[in-house]
Amino acid sequence: MPQSPQLVTSPEEREALAREMRRCTDRLGSLLVGHHIQESLDAANLQMEPDLLGSHGPKALKNDGKVPVTIRTAQGHDVRVSVTYDRCKGQRRAGRRYAGGYAGVVL
Repeated sequence: MPQSPQLVTSPEEREALAREMRRCTDRLGSLLVGHHIQESLDAANLQMEPDLLGSHGPKALKNDGKVPVTIRTAQGHDVRVSVTYDRCKGQRRAGRRYAGGYAGVVL
């Protein structure tokens, strides 16, 4: 991200430069938030919580492994994290995804 200094000679250029810097820092902040979310989802002490949440539901759930999920941050940027997808056991409807959810995101 290091850039050579820009010569700002008018208020309009200063505003444009400030908007560009804000956009870049918002995106960087969103990526850092996504990194922290992923680290939290991968933490050992959080691995058992989704299993407990799923076991107390009306139906038994099956773990389908990790799938990529897009999360929108407070800055409005989308970040991708890998989350475990738990689905209901049994038959699925033709051509549709298994009914389930992302317990790790809920926690």
